[in-house]
Amino acid sequence: MCDRPHECWLVKNPHPWFGNFKILTRQYNEIVQWNKEYILWKTPKNAKLKERFIHCQTVYLPCGKCIQCLVKRSNSWTLRSSLELQKYDKACVLTLTYRDSDLPENGNLNYKDVQLFLKKLRNRTKQKIKMMCCCEYGSKTLRPHYHIILFNYFPDDIPKIGDQLKWYKRTRKGSLLFKSKFLENLWSHGFVDVGLVNHQTCRYVSQYCCKKVFKTSKDYVDKIKEAPEKLVCSVGFGLDWFLRNYRAVIDSGKIILGGFTFAIPRYFIKKLEFINKPLFDKYKEKLHNLFLNYNYDSEEQKRMLARSDRLKQKFGIFHTFEDSKEKLDFLHNK
Repeated sequence: MCDRPHECWLVKNPHPWFGNFKILTRQYNEIVQWNKEYILWKTPKNAKLKERFIHCQTVYLPCGKCIQCLVKRSNSWTLRSSLELQKYDKACVLTLTYRDSDLPENGNLNYKDVQLFLKKLRNRTKQKIKMMCCCEYGSKTLRPHYHIILFNYFPDDIPKIGDQLKWYKRTRKGSLLFKSKFLENLWSHGFVDVGLVNHQTCRYVSQYCCKKVFKTSKDYVDKIKEAPEKLVCSVGFGLDWFLRNYRAVIDSGKIILGGFTFAIPRYFIKKLEFINKPLFDKYKEKLHNLFLNYNYDSEEQKRMLARSDRLKQKFGIFHTFEDSKEKLDFLHNK
C-alpha cells in the first residue's frame, strides 16, 4: 500500500477514425497498437489524448518514494538476504569507515574502494564470497561509510578467550563487535568493525536503503551529494532458494520466513519468466486483475498515513532535505 498513489488512466483500443497516431512510451514514440494497454498520467495534454481510445479506466500506481514504498523495498532486501544466509555455514557483517586523512574527495561515497577491498579479499581467501553492501552517509556527520554482509566468509584471526570470540564493543542494541587485523589491512582506508549475522542483522542492514531518502530523496542526491546512497548485491542474490520453491511460492502468493510474511520480491517475479513462462503468464494475469480491480479508499488512506507517521518515529532514520542541508552547512562552516 502506498501513502500517495498516483492517479492515472489506463487506455486501450484506439478509435479507428483517428487513424494511426503515436504515443510516448518508456522506450520511444510508438504507433498505438490495437489491444495493447497504455498508462497515461493525469495531465491536461493526456486528458485530450485519452479521448482517442475506446477503453479508459482510472488506476492507481504506487509512488515508490513514500515510507510505505521504501519499507516494502527494505522488506524485499531483508527477505533475499535471509534466504541467501540459509545457504552458508558462516557469514559476517562489516562496517567500513574512513580515517580523516583517507576521506574521499568532497566527502562523497566511493564504491570503487569497496570493490577493490572485495577483490583483494576474494584473491587472498580463494573463496566464493557473496555480498550485500549498503553505501550511506552518517546521520549526524554525513561521513561516507559502508555496511557489508559477507556470505560464506568469517575472519579467522579474531582473538579468542577460551572458546569465545573476544569482542571489543557492544552496540546499543546488544550486538557484539570484533576486530580483524587482516580485514583492516585489506581495507587500508580506516577502520573495520566485524559483527555476527542473523535475520535481525539482515533486516537492520536492509533498512539503510530507506535511510534519509524520505520525501525529497532526489533533492538530497542532486543538491547535496554528487554520489548517491545505494544498496548493491551479488548476482543471483537469494535466487537459489526461489528456484527450489517457486511453485509453492507462486501458488501462495507470499513467502513466510521466521514467523514473518513477505510479499514476493519483484526480482523473483522477473526471473520467473525465464524459469517457467506459462506459470509467469498466469501469475502476471492474476496481478493485473488485482491492479485493475483496486479501489481507492480515502478512509484507508488516512489510516496508512497515520501508520507512516508511526514508522517515522519507530525507525528514527528518515530525514528531510532541510535537515540534511542544515548539517552540511554546519560542517562546511567549521
